[in-house]
Amino acid sequence: MQTFRVGDYRGKRLRLIAFVKTENVKPTTPDGGVGVFLTASGEKERNLAADRMATRRIKGTTDWTKYALVVDVPENAAVIGIGLALGGSGKAWVDDFKLEVVGAEVATTSENVGRIVSSVGVRKDLPKVAENLDFER
Repeated sequence: MQTFRVGDYRGKRLRLIAFVKTENVKPTTPDGGVGVFLTASGEKERNLAADRMATRRIKGTTDWTKYALVVDVPENAAVIGIGLALGGSGKAWVDDFKLEVVGAEVATTSENVGRIVSSVGVRKDLPKVAENLDFER
């Protein structure tokens, strides 16, 4: 997972591309499996916009496959989160994340995951841009 300041992505349609490979992924809950995620959160409210692949989780064994997530980053967003989540057993690898601004002709994949109000603000030491998108370090 990586979290960084929203910067120039504020108010834009953002696409996250990532490559994922899995081995023997077995969900332990109905919404388990592997999912890439892209979230935009505000200073005190999480999940202003999000795609966590909730309805298209990866299961079983798969070779390297390209996935694309698209969300509209709200004007009141402060941070963006990207990463990979595994709900269940097995292994998953991720590589070569890419973030790009796209136009309105590209459909969003946003999901309503429920906003969370928090009394904890955004950390001030977050990077200003995404770093290490190949996840090699």
